[in-house]
Amino acid sequence: MLNYVWGVVIISDDKLMKFLDAIVSNGGISKAANSLFVTQPYISQTIHQAEKKYGVELLDRNVKPIRLTYAGKLLLDYLHKEKNEYSTLKSEMNSLAKYAHGEIVIATNQPLGRFFFPKLLPKFREQYPDIKTRLIELPTTQAEKLLLTGEINFFIGMPIYNRKLNYEKISFDSVYALIPKTSLLFDDSRSYPPEFPYSISELNGEDIISIRQDSHYQEVLDHFFIDHGVNLHVVTEVANMDIAAQLAKEQVGCAFVSSLIVSENFAFPTRNLNVFKIPNDLLRTDVGITYRKFQGMSDPIQLLIDLTRENIEPIMI
Repeated sequence: MLNYVWGVVIISDDKLMKFLDAIVSNGGISKAANSLFVTQPYISQTIHQAEKKYGVELLDRNVKPIRLTYAGKLLLDYLHKEKNEYSTLKSEMNSLAKYAHGEIVIATNQPLGRFFFPKLLPKFREQYPDIKTRLIELPTTQAEKLLLTGEINFFIGMPIYNRKLNYEKISFDSVYALIPKTSLLFDDSRSYPPEFPYSISELNGEDIISIRQDSHYQEVLDHFFIDHGVNLHVVTEVANMDIAAQLAKEQVGCAFVSSLIVSENFAFPTRNLNVFKIPNDLLRTDVGITYRKFQGMSDPIQLLIDLTRENIEPIMI
């Protein structure tokens, strides 16, 4: 067992870990010493002390290049894990200190935030009235970067697959096609809102309003159309689905938006726009929570995640 006397043994173990890593990387004590700008006897003495402490040889000195014994590999792996756990602990302590005088930052894809945050925030403030929360809407790719740097605490939106992050699916959202009267696919006899009545291939050549290039939502749409052999004509690119929906209403082109946009902007039929639901078995977008792996959940963040699970499902249609 390693001692947990912070500032004494942790520093010593960190030094031993650096020396063993350098020996593995450089294939010898002399080269390791040169790479770390320390003397060879200093490294040798440190390793001999560790071998005496644990009662095993950490280096196989009978082979060239020199390498770790099984015990040496086991110890080095353990030291790395200890360092990671200590870093996580420090991060959590800093987070708790920050919450006492700062904020928790939640990121979402547009337009999720404005729908569920009003349901979530009052319940959170009942238990943590002194903690400030901040909600930002941003693309999934940007959220991934900010999660990794710790600038946001967790993200609600489309999936993020990264070995350093945890993703938990909560629900899914339907995709709706907004077809303006200027399109050959427009049909004013259709009831509202039916499922998309055509073959996906019939969208070929249609004018489309695209979402910004770094939008994961648009990326999903693009792959869907490519898989179905559909080539669309992009007439303009906009920042978000709200703008795309309004431009479709103004007959600029077709748009593909989430159910939330439809429920907010097209609750009733309109004479100049068909609202078609793409069948979920053809196209839908998953929605979930992403946060840093190995991050111990402090109580405030855990509550926010639990409240998100409870409130995000009812807003999907």
